[in-house]
Amino acid sequence: MNKLPIFPAAALQWGMNELSELSFKELVDDFRVAPTFLANCRAGRMRSIELAKVESLFSKEEGSIAVQVERLERLGFLERVVLQTTDGTKTSQFEVPKLFTRSWGVA
Repeated sequence: MNKLPIFPAAALQWGMNELSELSFKELVDDFRVAPTFLANCRAGRMRSIELAKVESLFSKEEGSIAVQVERLERLGFLERVVLQTTDGTKTSQFEVPKLFTRSWGVA
C-alpha cells in the first residue's frame, strides 16, 4: 500500500515559513523585547552569534543588555550552547532556533 502525504511539499514549506514569521512577529509586536537586537539578527540572517559579538547587536537605550538577553532566552529566541572545537577547546555562543529563522532566507 502506497502512502501519500497529506500535504504537498510546497504547502508544508509555506506553512513552516509562515509559522516562523508569526513567531518572530510575536516577539517584536507582542513582547517588544530587544527590538534593535531582533532587527539586527534578522537583517544579518544570524543563526549563531559568538558571545563576544552579542553586545554590539543591542541598543543600550532599550535597557540593560543582560536583562534583554535573559528575556530573549526565556521567550526561546536565544539558546546558549557550548561547542567543542577541533583542537579540544570549548567556546560559548548563542543560537537562534530554526523556528524563528526558517523564513529569513525566503525572499
